[in-house]
Amino acid sequence: ADSETDLELANRIRIANDTRPSSPANGIISAIMAVNGVKTVQVVQNNTLTKDEFGNPPKTIHVYVDGGDEEKIADALFNSVSAGIQTVGSKQKAMTDNAGFSDNVIAFDYAQQSAIYVSIDAQTNLDFETDGIQQIKNAVNDYLTKVPMGGIVRFSYLYKYVYDKVPGIDVIEVRIGSSKDDLAMADVQLQQFAIPVTTADSLVVTENA
Repeated sequence: ADSETDLELANRIRIANDTRPSSPANGIISAIMAVNGVKTVQVVQNNTLTKDEFGNPPKTIHVYVDGGDEEKIADALFNSVSAGIQTVGSKQKAMTDNAGFSDNVIAFDYAQQSAIYVSIDAQTNLDFETDGIQQIKNAVNDYLTKVPMGGIVRFSYLYKYVYDKVPGIDVIEVRIGSSKDDLAMADVQLQQFAIPVTTADSLVVTENA
């Protein structure tokens, strides 16, 4: 996992401390948020006798995690889920209990990565540094790491991140979207279990165009 910032650490500790074991979901969230590198957690409980809207089998728990080490997450989940409760997900680990039984399967999923397309036109001055375009890209990605799973990517927030972090900019124009053919000065709502990411193709910065 990437090294977490002081802000991410403080937020993780706050969420872990604020969560009370009043329900199985809260206990799971508290345990997983204590894992280094974890940013957010979502828990889907299907207490019915049929598949739920997400396709989860009856009487199961499906955990989605943003960040953190796979082994440590599995251990935290194993120690916070009540006996007899089935977990589901693509990440599966066999855990050994105190009686020595080693076939306890713990499952979860990492958050889905949703590509965000960002186009930034920057008008610069003599204070703009030689690596300024990369600084702009870094500022964009820095903001996106702060967007919680299933949250909203606020296009207006990108202005603040770029202006605050990159010298030599007179004015920028920001457009974002969920596809390269649909960019606008508007927010992007993520799907429930998704986090925003950019790729080399989805983040484009032009200078003095």
